[in-house]
This record gives sequence, C-alpha cells and structure tokens, in this order.
Amino acid sequence: MRKPTARVATLKAPAGLHSVARVLPSGRSLLVGFGLILGAIALYAGARETSLFAVHQVEVQGAPPRVSGRVEAALDPLTGKSLLSVDAADIDRALAGLPDVQAIGFDRAYPRTLRVTVVAERPVAVLRRGADAWLVSERGRVLRELPGARPALLPRIWVARLAAPRDGSILTEVEARAPAQALGTVVATNPDFATRIREARARGGEIDL
Repeated sequence: MRKPTARVATLKAPAGLHSVARVLPSGRSLLVGFGLILGAIALYAGARETSLFAVHQVEVQGAPPRVSGRVEAALDPLTGKSLLSVDAADIDRALAGLPDVQAIGFDRAYPRTLRVTVVAERPVAVLRRGADAWLVSERGRVLRELPGARPALLPRIWVARLAAPRDGSILTEVEARAPAQALGTVVATNPDFATRIREARARGGEIDL
C-alpha cells in the first residue's frame, strides 16, 4: 500500500507585519530609555534634598499690605526648605491661623523664590453685641475681635443674643450672617452706595439697610 506523501504548507505573513516589527524599539533602545527615566528620577530626588533650590524669598501678591505682612510671617518657617518639596498642604497648614485669607495659590519661581497669590477676605461690617464688637467679612466670617477703636466707616450689624464667635469662624446665626452677606453684595455691585450705609439688620426674613 502506498504511503501518503507529506506536504509542507508555506503561509505568507500578514501584510504589514514586517513594517510593524521595524517600528518596534529594539531591546537596546528600551534599556537606554529606562536608564534616562531612572536618571531623571534620581536627579529630581537629589534636587529635593540639595540647598540649590532652597526657599530664600517669599513674595506675596494680591493682598493688602496688612494681610501680606501676616502671610509672609506665617510662611517664614518654609525658608530653607526646597522649592521642589513645598506643596499646597505646607502652605495651607502655615496659613490655617489667618482668618483674613480666603484662598491661596502658589508658584515656584526658580531658583529660590516662593510666589504666593492671596485672595483676602473683604471686611464689610462691624458686628455689635452690646459693648462687644467683631470685624466680619462679606461671607460672614469673623476676622477678629475689636476690643478698642472700631472702623468708623463700616456699617454696624446689631444682634441681641450671640455666642462669642472665635476668629476665623463663619457666623451661623442668620441675624448676623445674612446682613453681612447682603452688605458684601452691595459692596461688590455698588461701592459708592455702600459707603452711605450705617447699619444692617435682619427683620422678618428681610434685610434692612
């Protein structure tokens, strides 16, 4: 009986396979690429520890002089720290005790300058409870207690009962917070009219100026 003849089939490679192989990087190229990445990581880690980029100067922008001075003083402990390691959490912690600051942004001005942009709280009224007084912002935030002389040009918000608020807190009593927010709207939209307001009160769901 005759044995079957073995046949060898030859398959053609799919079109484009050879061109794809030419595009793929070689093993040597991959090693060089990984080496460059590891080198960059090592350089970055070293720069974080070196004094070459240590904070030497803090520039504060966007805030009035009084607030800028307090921000600079609060950020002074960051002097000497590497710019590469300074982050938003560091700045937030440093400024946490400043009720005048509403928001911040920062930028690294290499090689040694930390540039901080501040959005300051805008005071709009003096909150009065009998002989006690506090400076409050347009958001109803307590900026500080006023034990002595009070700003003469700011309107008064009179309240009969109010737990003594702490600096930096947001007023929760509607009779205190709502007039402050209303005054903030007036100051933003009609500053000339705002200078003529002497008092703001919340009465029966309405604000009297």
